[in-house]
Amino acid sequence: MQIRLLDIYEKLHSSYGIQNWWPSTLEGKTTPEYHGKKPNNRMRFEIALGAILTQNTTWTNAQKAITNLNAHALISPGKILSHRKEILLEAIRPSGYYNQKLKNLINLSEWWLKHFPDVIVGSKDTKYIDNVRESVLTVNGVGPETVDSILLYAFDLPSFVIDTYTKRIMTRHYSFSPNIKYETMRDKFMNELPQDIQLYKEFHALFVELGKNHCKKSICLPSCPLR
Repeated sequence: MQIRLLDIYEKLHSSYGIQNWWPSTLEGKTTPEYHGKKPNNRMRFEIALGAILTQNTTWTNAQKAITNLNAHALISPGKILSHRKEILLEAIRPSGYYNQKLKNLINLSEWWLKHFPDVIVGSKDTKYIDNVRESVLTVNGVGPETVDSILLYAFDLPSFVIDTYTKRIMTRHYSFSPNIKYETMRDKFMNELPQDIQLYKEFHALFVELGKNHCKKSICLPSCPLR
């Protein structure tokens, strides 16, 4: 069966409308202070932290951890690296797996201080984007989904995010193999879709919306727009 990804996008967009997430990879909608604002470097780092904190948990729990970090004025790589670990651990506790996640946040902070000043935010150069992606993938504790989330939402680089919802939906409705590799599915989206940063963000958000509301883990509800 020939699948046109833009047809899927149009069906989801028709059902759910524009999601307009704040510049975040996370499962939450924009908060008022971010609406319509171009993210500054502090916001970009917060987004990257959120991509790690949401691993293996819900956005609600990750958001609590981000709120705690904000309360202690810890949204900066320098402060993550220099602050007392017990304070950091307590701040990110709501996100779960906090000992491991703190290590990951420290690793990302070290990368950020060394490399982020040279990142060309918003670049459309495919080779350059691949190089940045490979660089971030060297950060211990940061896998492909987290990396693509950071590139897409924090750096405004067109790198499609394949998450659990995307894989579930494409497997259930479009006969993709349950064992398909991350990079294979990502290549499908990257090769077929136009290189459009807003399209990538919206498509990812719409997959999340479908997965949360209709295409659930154990059942696909009759009202699912892809049925």
